[in-house]
Amino acid sequence: FLFFLLFRFTRFFFGILSKIGFLSLLVNTLPVEGSEGENAFLAEEQKYSKTTVFLLLALFVFHSTIALMDYMGREVNTDAKIIAHRGLVFTGVENTIESLEGAKAAGADMVELDIQLTKDREFVVMHDVDLSRLTGIEKKVYDCTLSELTAMTVHQGAFSGKIPSLQEFVRRAKELDMPLLIEIKPHGKEPENFSEILLKKLEEYGVEKTNPLMSLDIYLMEGIEETAPEWKTGVVIPVQFGDFATENVDFYAIEDSSYNGYLMGEVQDMGKEIYVWTINEEDKVIKYLQSPVDGMITDDPGEVLKLRKDMLEDRSYYGMYERMAG
Repeated sequence: FLFFLLFRFTRFFFGILSKIGFLSLLVNTLPVEGSEGENAFLAEEQKYSKTTVFLLLALFVFHSTIALMDYMGREVNTDAKIIAHRGLVFTGVENTIESLEGAKAAGADMVELDIQLTKDREFVVMHDVDLSRLTGIEKKVYDCTLSELTAMTVHQGAFSGKIPSLQEFVRRAKELDMPLLIEIKPHGKEPENFSEILLKKLEEYGVEKTNPLMSLDIYLMEGIEETAPEWKTGVVIPVQFGDFATENVDFYAIEDSSYNGYLMGEVQDMGKEIYVWTINEEDKVIKYLQSPVDGMITDDPGEVLKLRKDMLEDRSYYGMYERMAG
């Protein structure tokens, strides 16, 4: 561990030093306006010896080599689940049957979806409480029955579709053999026995207990973990500082900016799992493909899988450098 810290510090130190050196070289060799005498004086002052330039180049090469060694030394994580965020939005509106089918075609390991309780105590697949973003209708999910919601047309980009019930979504996922990561989105209008209703409906809809449940609502997930420990439960964490607020769940889904090695170590020590979201940029995908995370939630699972394949097939220095330079 000490060697690892020293290695990382050395890389960081020489990286900063080489950048400062080249910036200084650039600034001091810019042409300067003024009298001939002033220019001659400044030109003399701005001259860098061959030794200085050589040292700066050596620092740059050293830093690049250290970075490549660090990169090469990490294993590609082939166990992390690649999870399609609300399905695949390149093939259909988010959280629709079309986006579910698109995620399957793209090779995703799992599909993340959002569910809410309707006015008549059924569950619908929808992220926003306010329906206006996707339907143009100024209504809330909790003010509508399931039949009213499933009759609505949603629009996103060039796509349109119907709001699916959770039962319909689960049925199609089973046909596709696609596991689900179900995020429960409380809207504040749920009855006191909400968790009881939820568990009963999940059983009624035929949702298998291998499909994890998660929510921003810590108390809801702790309650499910206590009363129905056979379900895999998780907490969604947009911002994480310090220790976790609860240990009474099976996994944590954290936003990318909150992830760090210390947090990962803490999760591993507790024997739990960690998922990160929403990972789309190539440099971040590479970062997490070389980390011990258990799942990566992304808008483009196909691209993540392609990049992982490339990394596994080309572990050469050139290939690594090409991806890092990106």
